[in-house]
Amino acid sequence: MEGEASEKVDERARRVAVLRARLLIGVPDARPEQTEEQHARWLLAYLLDWHRREDKAAGGSNYRLRDLPEEDLFDEPRAVAGLEHVERLGFVPHATSGKPTRSVIDRYRYPVQEMEIRRNDELKLTDGKKFAEVVGTDLLARHD
Repeated sequence: MEGEASEKVDERARRVAVLRARLLIGVPDARPEQTEEQHARWLLAYLLDWHRREDKAAGGSNYRLRDLPEEDLFDEPRAVAGLEHVERLGFVPHATSGKPTRSVIDRYRYPVQEMEIRRNDELKLTDGKKFAEVVGTDLLARHD
């Protein structure tokens, strides 16, 4: 069971490599030598595993952020530090019935800081556990 994820990753990487090689047949390496169709195939070939690479980079960033002291998180755009609970706005309505669920909507404020946190982002505590999902932000008023 331990090697299962690794085997899936290896199989996916193998399939991506095969497909990339097929897409690149007859495509020159240098952009000026490529036709529009060849360039489109070149782009597609290198976009095949873009999401996996981005997710991997973001995952590594999350581990790095978890190890930082809170005062250093103020300088990290992928973190929000100094959250202070302001008020409970209510309960999240059920998608079909509209009845309140057990999930709540709370408002927090935070000190001035550069951040790239947007609607639907998942916030995690420093131990990696999910804390909340962002339903909205007001960067001028500095509250979620």
